[in-house]
Amino acid sequence: MFIPESRFSLWADFIERSFLDGEFKELIAKGIINGATSNPAIFKNAILTSPAYKEQLSTLTGLTPKEKYEALAVFDI
Repeated sequence: MFIPESRFSLWADFIERSFLDGEFKELIAKGIINGATSNPAIFKNAILTSPAYKEQLSTLTGLTPKEKYEALAVFDI
């Protein structure tokens, strides 16, 4: 949502794969939010608490933690 007279817009301050799969796109399409912000701490929380990342993590054997993070982040962001 952007309110021109106030120069105000809403952004989601988290990211999680299950949110990106449906609800996020719907909120953008309806003009309720403009996008999402993310940072390593927010993304780490999503990776550690959401089951949506387990399958992809299981395919990333042999990679360093940084490489795993980058693979997951590139996929979502």
